[in-house]
Amino acid sequence: MSLNENGEEMGNFRIYIVLILLVLITTSALKAQENVNREMVERLYQVLQTRGNGPNDIVALTPGINWKEVESSADVDHRNTISFPAVMKNRWRSLEFRDLDFKEVTENEILVTGTVSARQHSECEFITSKFRHSWSLRDGEIVQFLE
Repeated sequence: MSLNENGEEMGNFRIYIVLILLVLITTSALKAQENVNREMVERLYQVLQTRGNGPNDIVALTPGINWKEVESSADVDHRNTISFPAVMKNRWRSLEFRDLDFKEVTENEILVTGTVSARQHSECEFITSKFRHSWSLRDGEIVQFLE
């Protein structure tokens, strides 16, 4: 084996090491972004459950969403279903989320399922309903919500 071949082998080995390191660093960075996105969405549900917090607190955490334009599905029974747009319009109080499951669908989309209990201002009885919320994020900021 000549010196040139050893030099080429060493150069190729260095290139492989650099490529492996780049893949590991990129993977770690993407995973870190997913964790930041998930934490951001988890914080929303914590804010909603805290007494005294309301729609203005959620608007502050989601400046990328125009909540006046967000609507629920047409088939939602607004009297017996706790929809997020109704929460944002302050129609429900004393929110309590249970069985929350946060799934990272893609690196920029978090799906949240669970149950929520609340009561309307004019009622004493609590209503409990299941929900499925999809949150889209860009650069660590929530930009879209689907129910």
